[in-house]
Amino acid sequence: MRMNKTDQIGIKYFFVHACVEVVCFYLLRLHYPLVLAGTIALIYDFFAFLPQGLIGDFIIRHKKLPYESIGNFLMLISVFAVASPVKTIHILGYIILAIGNAILHECGAIATVAESKGKIFPSALFVAGGSFGVVIGQTLGTHQVSPYFLIIPLALSEILTLSCKASLRMERYPVFCITNRKLSAGPLLLIAFIVTFVRSYIGYAIPISWNKELWQTFFLFFIMGCGKALGGFLTDRIGARKTATIGTLVAVPFLVFGDQIMVISCIGVFSFP
Repeated sequence: MRMNKTDQIGIKYFFVHACVEVVCFYLLRLHYPLVLAGTIALIYDFFAFLPQGLIGDFIIRHKKLPYESIGNFLMLISVFAVASPVKTIHILGYIILAIGNAILHECGAIATVAESKGKIFPSALFVAGGSFGVVIGQTLGTHQVSPYFLIIPLALSEILTLSCKASLRMERYPVFCITNRKLSAGPLLLIAFIVTFVRSYIGYAIPISWNKELWQTFFLFFIMGCGKALGGFLTDRIGARKTATIGTLVAVPFLVFGDQIMVISCIGVFSFP
């Protein structure tokens, strides 16, 4: 059976997202192998996530610029900048890295939505790729693998994003009917921000004392990625509210009682929406 264009875009950006996170977390862990320095982590997160809305709006309004190549080029430049012994350039490198990350995130979000035909799954597939990239990048960075290997994910990201460039520049985007139409954009954005904030905090705060070996870390992030993709799949079939409610109710007891038991904990991580 031939794969349709919607699925192709989702799969391509799954790998793009994985490549982006491999580069980012490799560079973060290469220079901070034990724990991320507070200043670096704050600077990186600030520039990687806060500007995404503005970047996405700019991409939609100005479709002719080569955003994909700009994002990948910034990440390439950051590889050399963070290696500088000059502290100012070192920090600037992480800012450049974060902005490249933000641009490619928005490219993926817009392209997968444009080809989604009103479905959530392509975007969920795109998001899921990040989990795999994070664990691979952290592992390679912590083990001080040569930075020359970054040529592979950067080249792959460039090739895949360019193959999806038409989707990023579509004139019209599908309409999603998963929110209360009585609410204006302001409250909806605030609610989305709060939900994302809480979900991110809980994701980092989940007690997992069994995660002591490398293969367990890989398996944990694999489960996280699969759970994200499944969440998008179920949302398209039973709705966002039911998926979120059922996923949370199923996940909480497994997360609470699975601290010491890998199988139980992974069921909770997989189910967490």
